[in-house]
Amino acid sequence: MIKFNLYCDGQPIRSLEDLRENFNIDDIYEDYQSGKLVKWLQSRNYEREYIQIERINSKDKKAICDKLCVIFGVAGTNVERPRDLNESDIENRFLKIENAVAQLQQKFNDLEALIKDDRIKTNSSSAANNANVAVNSCLDESNIKIGDVIKFGKYPQSGNGSLEKSAIEWQVLDVESKRALLISKCSLDAVPFDANGNTNKWSSCSLRTWLNSYFFRTAFSGEEAKQIATTNVEFGVSDRLFLLNVDEVNKYFVSNTVRKCKATDYAKANGAYTDGEICSWWLRSAGDYSGSAAVVNTDGFVSTGVYSVDFTNICVHPVMWVNI
Repeated sequence: MIKFNLYCDGQPIRSLEDLRENFNIDDIYEDYQSGKLVKWLQSRNYEREYIQIERINSKDKKAICDKLCVIFGVAGTNVERPRDLNESDIENRFLKIENAVAQLQQKFNDLEALIKDDRIKTNSSSAANNANVAVNSCLDESNIKIGDVIKFGKYPQSGNGSLEKSAIEWQVLDVESKRALLISKCSLDAVPFDANGNTNKWSSCSLRTWLNSYFFRTAFSGEEAKQIATTNVEFGVSDRLFLLNVDEVNKYFVSNTVRKCKATDYAKANGAYTDGEICSWWLRSAGDYSGSAAVVNTDGFVSTGVYSVDFTNICVHPVMWVNI
């Protein structure tokens, strides 16, 4: 596609940096309406931004302008926000919430049945018991070190429609006295940061609840659960499962290349957006705007102003401290 310039405030726009420096919501909205904005993004390979713009499904100018500001990481529009939601907005919000809850409930019901089935098989099979011992023995203080990959717990990972669980691989990020910090080697599922779209705070988001209830019960046996430490992840907030924040991801993953993460086939089947095999994954840090949360993009960059908390195609890359 041939490259061309946009114009904001009469200035030629050749890059996202130019756009942010000369941002004019009236010019951008006009280019959005004409389709010129998407074509400009495509011509310059700004894939992430044009995908997010194509997902805008509102016809309300105020809502569209606000969304464009979030996508491009600029200050809010000077278009007055509506004071109240109209009846259609409220109905759509409730339908969205109901659909998200129904999907999570179905996952819970299906996987709860598999957990019960696994426990029956484990109790009746000495071979299965021996396999569990082998997995647990990986968490041994005498041989575990940073960079190791170990198996611990099980979760569905196939994309063929099967909910059969397989061993989760974890990378060791840090080792302290009697405990180790683990992060899943692959992103394991695609779940919104906050299904209701109400908060970008880790302490109150639905993803925190999902990790420490549904995922925790699904992925770990009773003995494995006992090895997972409860950790103070931020002031007044303690979790067994959590996500890295922006500072931590930069500490443990020092380049864009090593931040890139593959999604399991199961995560892709659940709607995860990937660039080939590489996915975008949530961090627990709030984004620059009330409706966004921090994310590691498919290119390994950390983004804090693009991804809305109710996006369903961003992956989960769980983290936990385990006692060894």
